[in-house]
Amino acid sequence: AWYVLVIIQPWLIHHKPAKYHKKLGVIGVFLAGAVVFSAFQVMPYQVVNKFLPDVLKYGFSFGDICALTGFSICVILGVLNAKRLNVHARWLIATVFWILLPATARLVYFPLFNAYGGNPPLTYLEVVHLCWFVTTLLPLAYLIYLDYRKDKKIYNSYLFTLIGVSFYTLAIGPMGQWQWWIDICHNIIGKGM
Repeated sequence: AWYVLVIIQPWLIHHKPAKYHKKLGVIGVFLAGAVVFSAFQVMPYQVVNKFLPDVLKYGFSFGDICALTGFSICVILGVLNAKRLNVHARWLIATVFWILLPATARLVYFPLFNAYGGNPPLTYLEVVHLCWFVTTLLPLAYLIYLDYRKDKKIYNSYLFTLIGVSFYTLAIGPMGQWQWWIDICHNIIGKGM
């Protein structure tokens, strides 16, 4: 639903009166809250999942917290910059990159897992890194390049998102092995179970 909203909103602002864009924007704020709330409700199940390897279980919990935090920051800054159209639009476009990676990694890995009879040529973490490169690094670098070429400016939204998503993606492996983080997952996140 969030992706549909991000696609519809630019069309609305260009083809319909601004009041429709604003009304849907208010609904969007509540939808963003629902995205974050529902994801936090699922996290405790991930921590106690017996089928996931520890590196993924705890690493993904860290990645999820980072992704939801970054997504929330982008939504808030998008709303706060509503009167500055270029800045507003870029903050809201950036939200997509925070939550795109987990979905695309699953869409790539599980068919691969099934096609290879449970023994795919890439690990799940390798698929995550590959998807990060294709769905985050390349598109954001290109958007930054286009903005710089056109406006001679690098927008904070894209830079923040590029650094943040890259950080949490590359930190999934190490965070999944660090005992202090594993303890936090069991004592705080896992307590929701």
